[in-house]
Amino acid sequence: MELLDAELPMPDFAAGLESQGGIAEFTARVLEWKSNVLTRREPTATVEGVRIARRATALSADKARRELGYVPRPIEPLLREMIALMSGASVSEVLKHA
Repeated sequence: MELLDAELPMPDFAAGLESQGGIAEFTARVLEWKSNVLTRREPTATVEGVRIARRATALSADKARRELGYVPRPIEPLLREMIALMSGASVSEVLKHA
């Protein structure tokens, strides 16, 4: 088998394991390597994606409430309105089938 005879490049798997989230980055590196070298398919996780997720923080609507008077609404009625809008039906028709 040609693949087994080929010399495969190995990534630096240990880099970053000492930091917070290092295991997730390690796993993403392995998945990227597997994708690039073995499967030639999109990896299920990427190092860049893990880094973006690690930087993500909780968001707050406090400033919008304070400065714009924003009042959040429950999600279910909003979803029903969106379904009605996208399907061309009226909101009252969608509510009948709830």
